[in-house]
Amino acid sequence: MNVKESLKLLFDRPSEPLITPKGDQRALFHLTEQFLTEEYANNGIELNNRFGNDASVVIPLKNLSQVPDLTISRQLPKDADFSLFLPRHQEMASEVINVLLQVPENQLDDFLSTCVFSRANLNPQLFNYCYSVALMHR
Repeated sequence: MNVKESLKLLFDRPSEPLITPKGDQRALFHLTEQFLTEEYANNGIELNNRFGNDASVVIPLKNLSQVPDLTISRQLPKDADFSLFLPRHQEMASEVINVLLQVPENQLDDFLSTCVFSRANLNPQLFNYCYSVALMHR
């Protein structure tokens, strides 16, 4: 599976964690500790490997040399609603969009890894909005 097809999978079941397979082909993102959230820090790699046995495609991820700074946008709880009508949410979206657009265009592997990191750590509605904007502008 190429990187462009892998990018589409980030829209699949946005409220589910990335340790589970995505899409009709049951593709699995091969996560490392860098991509795990606090709730899966203890057993995320083990769960990801267990799901990997059932996956038809495993998507390798490149470790990021520098973890994106998503300090503001991480403050929105994962179960909260996101609205662009709220100035604080606009600020959060701006932060995420800037992070996604700063990845050089010729480095799709880095873009995929940055998107996976963002998806794992952010509110799903916020991520989907920012990810859509970033894809439209790339």
